[in-house]
Amino acid sequence: MNPFHEHSQCAPEREGKQMNVSPQLRQVLQARADRRGPVRTVSIVVPFLNEAATLEPLHQRITEAMAGLTVTSEKTGGTERASAPPLATVPGVDPGPNNAAPNKPVPAKPTSTKPALAHEIILVDDGSDDGGELIAEALAELDPRVRVIRFTRNFGKAAALSAGFAEARGDVIVTMDADLQDDPKEIGRFLDKLGEGYDLVSGWKQTRHDPMGKTLPSKLFNRMTARLFEVDLHDINCGFKAYTRRAARHLNLYGELHRFTPALLHAAGYRVAEIAVDHHPRMHGQSKYGSRRMVKGLLDIVTVKLKTRYQSRPLHFFGMIGLPLLLLGLAFISYLSALWVLDMGPIGNRPLLLIGILFVVTGTQVLGVGLVAELLQSTGLREKDKYVIDQRFGGAGDEVIGQEVPR
Repeated sequence: MNPFHEHSQCAPEREGKQMNVSPQLRQVLQARADRRGPVRTVSIVVPFLNEAATLEPLHQRITEAMAGLTVTSEKTGGTERASAPPLATVPGVDPGPNNAAPNKPVPAKPTSTKPALAHEIILVDDGSDDGGELIAEALAELDPRVRVIRFTRNFGKAAALSAGFAEARGDVIVTMDADLQDDPKEIGRFLDKLGEGYDLVSGWKQTRHDPMGKTLPSKLFNRMTARLFEVDLHDINCGFKAYTRRAARHLNLYGELHRFTPALLHAAGYRVAEIAVDHHPRMHGQSKYGSRRMVKGLLDIVTVKLKTRYQSRPLHFFGMIGLPLLLLGLAFISYLSALWVLDMGPIGNRPLLLIGILFVVTGTQVLGVGLVAELLQSTGLREKDKYVIDQRFGGAGDEVIGQEVPR
């Protein structure tokens, strides 16, 4: 299922050894495994808003962290740490003379002869007005591996990540915040975990350096989200994540949906995991977290639930709300009607009658909304919305070779 299966032979080799297959099929499996290679390019997407003081040190930390990663052998598909490997870039980007980073001395004797892990840094300016956009442009001129996307105004983090995903060219896409609380040295561990066959690896800020007013609501939000969407993660809201290219391309982020990417991908059949990461105290700027964000998050939970479970059958969702109300209202009215038939007193002055009528009307309206949504969905549902294709194999040409079936 995982694109990393195209870069790591571990899973296919195990499958070939455990299954009882013919020698010819085993030979094909081995040939496919030999053709697979390791991940060689990483795109690091960093959305920022008024983070002028952190962009330069963040760029330096990312560069140092990526300089310590090299591509492993074709047989493993993971990453290794090196003390001073030569730097590489994403295809199409000139790394400069002697393949060295800009304004950096070329190592005389690199300790690793393996190819460096290529990377690009995509800085997405979400409407900054503190000079951070100028610093980002200067970094792009200084380092050809840096690319900058500037929005005309603040469109939100989901839009920034979506733009970064669209621009990314790497085999793996890493997202992180620009406030220096995420440590780029963890990128190697993210890649190692992805190499185990996962499509998304989310960071877990096990020890957080944030005020209680931010950590407590976040814990409650994470627990509720994990239960609702059956995702076994401690920190679904962490912005430090690593995606395979295919998983990132599947996402359609808007509003506040960037916080639910593990739930969205898990519902689509992708494999999700997490690793504990270091979390540093905030030294610059101020948190964008507020009470309005919590309210938006609660509303977005309903949106994600509809998208992941009831997108193709909206009547089931509205029916869970409207049908109990309708049945309960009918039960109240039936009870009062029985009292009236048995001459057990007047019912017109009883509050239960008004409650019963209210439940019947409300339940009928909710069911009606569900029926309309079902009709709209049946006419507008696209083929690609019904399922997620992992990969396609086979087919030597456009002509279909077949045999007519006798009738």
